[in-house]
Amino acid sequence: MFSSLQLFFFGTFLPHRHHQDNQYSLGAIKSLHLPMLLSLITCYHFSYHQEHHRYPSLPWWQLPHLRVHNMG
Repeated sequence: MFSSLQLFFFGTFLPHRHHQDNQYSLGAIKSLHLPMLLSLITCYHFSYHQEHHRYPSLPWWQLPHLRVHNMG
């Protein structure tokens, strides 16, 4: 039960929530800037959500490296 709530909150709600001034687009999908350990325990780096949408075939363990080296 807890893992389902965790996945929903960190993996769906926070990254996909809409702001009034944004329409749904890749730019509206947000990554969360969490410390590395917290990012890992909140659904295997789902806080790197925009990176995941840009490169959906990239494994979860490579998302932190992608942000640091390619996306600033």
